[in-house]
Amino acid sequence: MVKFRRRILRAGLAVLVAATTVCTVMAANTMNNASATDAETVGKYATNPNGTGKRATITIDGKINDWSEDMLIAQGAGWDFAPRWKGAHENSVLDCYSLYAAWDDTNLYIGFQMVNPTDTWATPGEGPLMDNGKPSDVPLGVALSVDTSKPSITGKMTNGDLLWDKQHFSFTNTHADMVLMMSAKPGNGDPALFKVADSQGNLSYDSQYCLVFKSNGIEYKVADDFLPSELWALDGVSTTPEEEVYGGKGNYIDALKKGHDTKYDSFYEMKIPFKVLGITVNDLESKGIGVMQFATRGESPLDCVPHDPAMLDNVMGEYHAGDNTSLEKEDQDDFSVPLARVGGNNTDPKPTEPEEKLILGDVDNNGRVMLSDAIYIQKSLVTGNDLSGDSLKCADVDKNGTANLRDAIIIQRYTLSLLDNSKFGIGELI
Repeated sequence: MVKFRRRILRAGLAVLVAATTVCTVMAANTMNNASATDAETVGKYATNPNGTGKRATITIDGKINDWSEDMLIAQGAGWDFAPRWKGAHENSVLDCYSLYAAWDDTNLYIGFQMVNPTDTWATPGEGPLMDNGKPSDVPLGVALSVDTSKPSITGKMTNGDLLWDKQHFSFTNTHADMVLMMSAKPGNGDPALFKVADSQGNLSYDSQYCLVFKSNGIEYKVADDFLPSELWALDGVSTTPEEEVYGGKGNYIDALKKGHDTKYDSFYEMKIPFKVLGITVNDLESKGIGVMQFATRGESPLDCVPHDPAMLDNVMGEYHAGDNTSLEKEDQDDFSVPLARVGGNNTDPKPTEPEEKLILGDVDNNGRVMLSDAIYIQKSLVTGNDLSGDSLKCADVDKNGTANLRDAIIIQRYTLSLLDNSKFGIGELI
């Protein structure tokens, strides 16, 4: 009888695995669940984990010796953007990893680390990648939330055109009233700080709203170097962003311990005078401002710190010029997560954690009921590691006191919209 039951269980699991394969592809294309949460609360992501920056004077000289890890205001991860899942030939050099801030009496200093954790400078059969494995002449951006009474950026100009003709991003679901746009190759193009120019949040090339770096004392340079003491990057065979990044199932490794060559990494440093921002050092230290850094390949942002779900909501879609490249390269990205804080009165390096709430069906307790929750139960059945505690409470959707194959199938059907929560109450607080 025991052997017979095991055969039934294995057969049922095989059906679930087959269905899971289909469901996983669907999840990667829709990302409906992922786009509804703040990604920086999952996995390796963190916003203001150690504080809100540090008082210090930075010399903009293309060296990292003035910067320190206690200036960290936002942490990302490596190899966590669209090319990991679709379009790896596009390479990994536009990978935003960490964000730093400092200030003195007259200037705000922003530093950000870009990484190439795959240690790649060329693709077999396709030739060299960007500038021997480094960022080429592509747009980088730094968004600022300086005055929350001002409207937030729409990403469009007052005449209806897109910023720099191709930039597909907006900040209508979080606040940013300034954005600095520049080339990843300092010295190229005409970098400028844009301020909102009307009550809708549109931008303008008029001189009072478009402040050219050179004539306004804004400086930036890049160092071929790596500041952090660790480089946490996704490793192994990729599944989907839904499972790896937002489901918290990603396998992160410290690439530095695996022989990563930091010559492929780039650290950018910037100096922005307070007078350009229209604030004083007292304003910064008493009220604070918000900061986000993002990278594009010319059109849509591909990665940012703090990390935003908009970076991975169209991963499996196709770019118009080639079906082997992700739609993320050109989709419309509306940022929604809070920007990292610099300055302000908050001196607590670790904000109080919200009260943990249990949701029926949310087995891995990441705040959402997803396909990965069904897989979580499935793995426990295969390995013989029985669920207990909060995991069992959330997994037992049929309320029979155990977590079994039926619970996994019910959750699976719920995530496919084949079952609402009227019978089992899936998605509701326990």
